[in-house]
Amino acid sequence: MTASCYRQGREPALTLTLANRGTAGVTFTVTAGAYVTDEPVTYRVPPGGSADHCADPVRDCGGWYDLTVTIDSDRAWSQRFTGHLETGAPSVTG
Repeated sequence: MTASCYRQGREPALTLTLANRGTAGVTFTVTAGAYVTDEPVTYRVPPGGSADHCADPVRDCGGWYDLTVTIDSDRAWSQRFTGHLETGAPSVTG
């Protein structure tokens, strides 16, 4: 289970909260799609725990983001998050 939010400060940023509501530990993998070439990042989350994955798409790629989250315990499960964080400044279509 994941949720996304962004913080508004000088520039917005994106945070994915990776929450494990199961009874066994889970490894989440966050993989960047378009826009950046970052290596996948993994988070081992115990039962009832959570981890935050922070991204800064405004700094890295003009506000655009494309992230896919998978878990090791269910190869069929994934969630993809795509979009653009607005800053009020002119931007380029992705």
